[in-house]
Amino acid sequence: MDRFYNLRDHFKGVVKFNDDNLESLLVWRDEYKRFLKEDVALNFESYEFYGSIYLGQWRGKVLVDRVDF
Repeated sequence: MDRFYNLRDHFKGVVKFNDDNLESLLVWRDEYKRFLKEDVALNFESYEFYGSIYLGQWRGKVLVDRVDF
């Protein structure tokens, strides 16, 4: 959150983002965090994989971890 506040303060006046927008994002963040905690508790195996997901239409060549990076 400190990083978020620093970005908001740094770009104040450049980007139209007010405290109401921030409060809305914080409410959304809390709801999403609750959802993720519940989902991880019920579907832990879905979170046990490692890797990247590539969306071909937005990305070029598929990259291989530890080879292309």
